Amino acid sequence: MITNQLLVDYENYLRAQDKSPYTIKNFGDDIRRCLEFLRSQGIADIETIVYGDIDCFLVAIANLPDGRMKNSNTMNRMKVALRSFFGWAYRTGVLPSEPASHLRTKRVDRLPPTYLTAEEERRLLDCLLSHSR
Repeated sequence: MITNQLLVDYENYLRAQDKSPYTIKNFGDDIRRCLEFLRSQGIADIETIVYGDIDCFLVAIANLPDGRMKNSNTMNRMKVALRSFFGWAYRTGVLPSEPASHLRTKRVDRLPPTYLTAEEERRLLDCLLSHSR
């Protein structure tokens, strides 16, 4: 059975792992969303969740209402949250297997750093020189 206490226990595990409050909140939101989706599909017992159920959830939420795909970083975070939660549930004996262990994150290209323009650099140096006197 999927219970709120299970999520509370998992969030306490994340706190014990010294995860940031932001990570705990976002992981909790992602997991709740997944579990609500699975309940809407008739899956009320966490022990019966399989790989395909997790995949169906990810497909269902991958698109924004306007038809565009969700940001890759958002999808990666959801996959990491699900892998972490279901892995924890398996290791603690709640689950007989890990239904999210197959999830892989997508490589996301990082944007190159933004540098000062020549004009901004000149103004910064002028400011530093004028304040150093």
